Amino acid sequence: MILKYQKLAQLATHANDWLRKIANADLEKSLYENRITTGTRIDGQCIRLSTIEKYCGSVDMHLFREAVKQGKQFSTVRFDFRGYDGTLWCEPRENGDVMAGFSKEYRGCLNGYYYLLINDEYMIGYDID
Repeated sequence: MILKYQKLAQLATHANDWLRKIANADLEKSLYENRITTGTRIDGQCIRLSTIEKYCGSVDMHLFREAVKQGKQFSTVRFDFRGYDGTLWCEPRENGDVMAGFSKEYRGCLNGYYYLLINDEYMIGYDID
């Protein structure tokens, strides 16, 4: 699984501490032991940005991609994603890095499934709450 994350992370055009952890991961340890994920059943599960775009719309996806590219703060309003509330977000860091992700939460609840942007085309499983 570490190799899958490393292969996908090599394609990223943005940088952050999480991607650096992936690059430097110990292959003898799990994703959880390397502090790459929280060790849930969505580890390794990928969602294409093009799939998310079908639900959030092309304008929001364009704004999200631009925020990642420019390292700017961004968040969509909640949108319907396969029966869940979906949200795309991007947060700049003081060192110039950018963290971005996708939240897929149960309706009317702040619990769900959380994915981080691993490269320009995929979100990958990180946590379940």
